[in-house]
Amino acid sequence: MKLYYRDTFPATYPEKDKTSKTPPTLLKNDYRIDIIQNKNDFFQLKTQWNDLVSISQDPNPFLLWEWMYTWWETYSSKQDELFIIALYDTHNNDQFISLAPFYIKHCYGFISRLSFLGEGENDEDAAVTHYPDIIINKVHRDNAIQIVSEYLASKKHLFHYASFDFLKSNAVLQQLNTPLSNDFSIQSKQNAYQFLTPLPNNADDYVASLSKSARKQFRLKHNRMSKLGDIKTNSEENLHDGLCIAEQLHRSRWSHISEQNVFDSETFSKFHQKLCKRFANQNIMDFRTLRINGKPTVIAYNFNYQETCYSYLSGFESEDDKRLSPMFIFDILEIKSLIKQKYHAIDFLVSEEKNSYKAKYGGDILPIYQTRWFSNCLISQMLKAFFIMKPYLSKVYHKIKLK
Repeated sequence: MKLYYRDTFPATYPEKDKTSKTPPTLLKNDYRIDIIQNKNDFFQLKTQWNDLVSISQDPNPFLLWEWMYTWWETYSSKQDELFIIALYDTHNNDQFISLAPFYIKHCYGFISRLSFLGEGENDEDAAVTHYPDIIINKVHRDNAIQIVSEYLASKKHLFHYASFDFLKSNAVLQQLNTPLSNDFSIQSKQNAYQFLTPLPNNADDYVASLSKSARKQFRLKHNRMSKLGDIKTNSEENLHDGLCIAEQLHRSRWSHISEQNVFDSETFSKFHQKLCKRFANQNIMDFRTLRINGKPTVIAYNFNYQETCYSYLSGFESEDDKRLSPMFIFDILEIKSLIKQKYHAIDFLVSEEKNSYKAKYGGDILPIYQTRWFSNCLISQMLKAFFIMKPYLSKVYHKIKLK
């Protein structure tokens, strides 16, 4: 039995053509909002959820049910409340047309924050959910944006502020900023970059598009690697085995840094182990390994979705890093392989630095945003002031620390 909370929506949505003599259609008669507030109902949404992602404006693997549900299952606490807004077209056989995968986090006992599922972990445990967004059947985009924004405005008393990270400039959520501007004070700023490489039809054309220095580096170091012995690349048949190799080589890659490695987090490891089970036999989660004489030397932990490869995490044997540049060689070989498989793009995901090593693969460097909403209540306005002052307070703190 469904346990959805069914919210009766106010009839305030006339059709766009205000000059028509036909009485306006009240969209409350055509649309229904369900709020998914418990884990069991969330679990039951899997098929509908993924079907909607596949036809949404900007589908990506981090929006899939497997990622979102596993994140909630692994990272949520007793202080967190599911607040997934599901929108249905009742005029069209209850067609599932929009999904806003939110939750409300209660912090310090008195502050409530609205966030996307996939955001809000401790830094040391962070899975890093790229490109979270409201999932919308693009055919119903305008109506869905209007309904969801007005619904959120009517429920602003449920949270003191909202915070969203890793947003693309064309994210549906960014389109809510204008209709919500009367109810919230909105801060949106670019704070990172996406590195997206569209792929041509021919692998040689891609190599030719690289800078002269990159082409020279590839030829020189690929020849060096070839002289070491038999080179083979393959996908690990067992995802759990691939994850173990990824941990080993990721640790090797960052062994020169004294900071905590992501795999030191038990929560992070548990999250990815669960993903291995959920994505098994779907050809979405992939560990691609380069072996030299049978020894794993480089690995890329990827997600493949709708002819785009998302390069999530990597690792390599770092002993000969400077002499061989194994990660760079492997990535070029893999891009050539993706082109032969008719992939449209490889997404190296996000970095705070525009001059990141990810730029060497060519392609587009696109802005990524952080957006926050603040209501007019006292706590919300105090939080707004805090976030404005935070960068300056951080600079003062570091100056004092250096002294």
